[in-house]
Amino acid sequence: MLIVVSILVLLAVMFLFLSLGLAGRGPRETRAAWLKKRLSTLSKEHGREAIVSASILRDELMSQIPALHRGLSRIKLAHKMDTLLRQAESPMRVGELLLFTLVFAAVGFGIGYFIGRSVISGIIGGVALGSLPTVNVIRRKRKRVRSFVSQFPDALDLMTSALRAGHAFTGAIQLVADEMPDPVSSEFRETFDEQNLGLSFKEALMNLADRIDSMDVRFFVIAMIIQRETGGNVAEILEKISYTIRERFKILGQLRSLTADARLSGIVLALLPIAVGLIILLINPSYIMFLFKDPTGRLMLGVAGTLMVIGYIWIRKIVNIEV
Repeated sequence: MLIVVSILVLLAVMFLFLSLGLAGRGPRETRAAWLKKRLSTLSKEHGREAIVSASILRDELMSQIPALHRGLSRIKLAHKMDTLLRQAESPMRVGELLLFTLVFAAVGFGIGYFIGRSVISGIIGGVALGSLPTVNVIRRKRKRVRSFVSQFPDALDLMTSALRAGHAFTGAIQLVADEMPDPVSSEFRETFDEQNLGLSFKEALMNLADRIDSMDVRFFVIAMIIQRETGGNVAEILEKISYTIRERFKILGQLRSLTADARLSGIVLALLPIAVGLIILLINPSYIMFLFKDPTGRLMLGVAGTLMVIGYIWIRKIVNIEV
């Protein structure tokens, strides 16, 4: 009963947070629309049309609740979580992510305690389910970075052609923002807008490197900053960076083909015990239910599951070769 009551209380708190969040979205959206309209008016007064991306106008709030926002602003981990959410282009804030993590952890603890009849099994279930929101954000971030990096060499080639045709570097960035698909177009559009709004060349490129967690983007940003300070042929530098990235893609493809057997072995070794356990559960349930009813059996299951996770992570670390 205590677990059920705790879950209900957490669900009520979650709906309260969401209600407060939905109630507070209206004024900020109105303010963002007002800012966009004002910036557009100022640009027209100077004789040019401005297109301001929505990400430029995004507020820095970590939570809809002011007290929670002030508390999270003092925590370094909260700032890292906020950076992760921005890199994943997630609409959630840090407070919402923490709320979902707490609710999932409570539900996982209840399920684990119900199955294993022990606090340890409840903690294992809470950690497993509580990590799902963060894992989902990390998955979205990696998918977005892979999509960006796959388009990045073509964007550099387009910038090289624009520079050789006589465009300025900012004009080449705008051309990429107009012609390339997402997420390259949205990221370069934000970089272009930041420069138009008064941010320096170096800061705009550094913000691009912060939003896209990729070594290729960092190479590009560092090369452009050094070129701006020391001089040089920008088109030639971009062409060499594009060539280097494509060569890295070739090497990574060869490495993936060479390590495919090891990666498949890790997946099979992780799923095989679970599959065998389910088959035995269907054929002879009483034979395997002893592991769930007896305390020693539950301890053995916990140790086996932990060792399986460690082994899978170990194999992934071995086959994950950086180039």
